[in-house]
Amino acid sequence: MCAARSCPPILDRAYVAKGLDEALDKKMRAFVNDPTRNRIEADKRTLRLSKIIDWYADDFGGKSKLGEYVGRYLGLDVAGYRVKY
Repeated sequence: MCAARSCPPILDRAYVAKGLDEALDKKMRAFVNDPTRNRIEADKRTLRLSKIIDWYADDFGGKSKLGEYVGRYLGLDVAGYRVKY
């Protein structure tokens, strides 16, 4: 977590083991759905994602899996969408 403006938001308190998965899931959902950081261009079948997702693609299953990963947080089927940063 970098706490920079372009990075995913972090909690305003310490992360603790209890509830960690839920807290991280909630923050990732907010980050992915933030149109100032990530945009979905359904008409162009394109995901315009934050560069940080590119930098840490391996943490999200690799570049070939980014659409699937992001789609879970968007609540959309974005299979076959191009990914741009």
